[in-house]
This record gives sequence, structure tokens and C-alpha cells, in this order.
Amino acid sequence: MTDWLKKETTSQTTLRYMVETCILIAGTFTLGLAVSDLAVILALVGATGSTTMCYILPGIFFLKMNAGTPWTVRKTFAAILSTTGVFIMPTAIVFIFLDV
Repeated sequence: MTDWLKKETTSQTTLRYMVETCILIAGTFTLGLAVSDLAVILALVGATGSTTMCYILPGIFFLKMNAGTPWTVRKTFAAILSTTGVFIMPTAIVFIFLDV
């Protein structure tokens, strides 16, 4: 068995949990202090999360589930859907920062 498959001890798990929690809280606090308008944060969450959930992941999941099958029209549309999402996300983020 390789090293990365070994089970972590309880003290390692607790330490990792504490470090991840502190980083998350510090990052959120810093972001809250740095941003004066919550609309920017909500727009970023919408641009990244919604695009990922609605465009990118469904196409990727369909392609993964049908990996052994021949290429069909459905697989083509799934690839187009994921590719479209990959282009929509950075475009939306750029528009958010340009304030268009």
C-alpha cells in the first residue's frame, strides 16, 4: 500500500481540521474587509458556481459515464456544453471586474 493511502491518525485529522478551519475563517474575514460591496462577491459566486453546475459538470459527467461507448450526437452535445461553460466562466468573471 502506498503512503497516501494510509489512514491518518486522530491527532493528524484534528490538526488538519483546525488548520483548514482557521484558513477558511481568516480568508473569509480578509475578503469581508477587502470588499466594500457584497454584489461583487455574489456575482463571482454566480459566475463560477452556476456555470460549473449548469454547463461544465453535466457534460463532463455524461462523457465519463459513456466513456466506453462510440462517439454519438449526445456525446458531441455534452462536449459542446462543457466547452461552452469553460468559455462562459472566464468571460463572466472578466465582465464582473470590468464592471460592464
